[in-house]
Amino acid sequence: NRLSEIPENYGALVNAGSVALLVWMITPRCKGATVKAEALRALSNISGDDHVKDSIVSAGALGYLISASKSGQGLAKLYATATLTNLSSVKTLIFQSHFLVTVSLFHRKDVVLK
Repeated sequence: NRLSEIPENYGALVNAGSVALLVWMITPRCKGATVKAEALRALSNISGDDHVKDSIVSAGALGYLISASKSGQGLAKLYATATLTNLSSVKTLIFQSHFLVTVSLFHRKDVVLK
């Protein structure tokens, strides 16, 4: 988790596939509460970087983050809420109630969603 505290490591963490692993750790399939809290902490740390936000959303984290922000306990709830706040510049559209299409708009001024 300390690797996620150093901004210079964010790119290497994404390239190594750790975002998908962290997202798996916050799913119901992972039973360890401490593991979930630490994964949420790491996601919170790296989600502040604009280059990492799309990777987190693309890995399917939104539903699990929302769930943890509503039903999580203590620091896990705090980290989930902080991650969602950091991801607020990523716009996600829901199509056919099962598919998430992510459109990153923080660098695009020509796209407007209504």
